[in-house]
Amino acid sequence: MKAIRILVPVAALVAMLVGTSLSSFATPAIAKKEAKECTVCHTQKGKKDLNDEGKKYKAAHPAPKK
Repeated sequence: MKAIRILVPVAALVAMLVGTSLSSFATPAIAKKEAKECTVCHTQKGKKDLNDEGKKYKAAHPAPKK
């Protein structure tokens, strides 16, 4: 019983971390591949918010299916 109390929250945390990491599409590798700064597509470096150029890129290059 005590193991379940520890295992369930740990499993939930791992599932959340994996889920959020899989949904992350933009990476420094994409910026390097495209030879562009992050701020070409994002409103600010390190932020998820896309500007108009980023929205166009996202529409043209959909995220891989999970």
